Amino acid sequence: MAAYATLADLQGYLGAPPDSGDDRLLQRASETVDVALIASVYDVDGGGNPTDATVIAALRDAVCAQVESWKATGDERGDLGQWQEMQLGPARLVRRNSNTATNLPGVGIGEDRLCPRALEALRMAGLWPGRPALR
Repeated sequence: MAAYATLADLQGYLGAPPDSGDDRLLQRASETVDVALIASVYDVDGGGNPTDATVIAALRDAVCAQVESWKATGDERGDLGQWQEMQLGPARLVRRNSNTATNLPGVGIGEDRLCPRALEALRMAGLWPGRPALR
């Protein structure tokens, strides 16, 4: 599968030339978005690529936002997001509660891995469901 964004897309999003290795980050971010959208429904062509312009733009922007976040935090694997507290010495690590702790199917899946701006791009295109209001 090709990445949802190109180096030119990333340059336009960041307003700066891409760095070496950014093509790999684009591919990895596309895979991360795919995992997060595993239950989403949208039209695709015979190759499995989205066909709707709004969906294409949302996926592109989500991938660029994810790469931007990884470059800013240095946390491509998402390791830092799993901790609520961290102390260097003596070591004290407290794992945070996952967003997937709810018993609602499909709520929170992938949310722990995607940065807020990527989630916003997907939500605005209707690809990421809003949280249900429980009464």
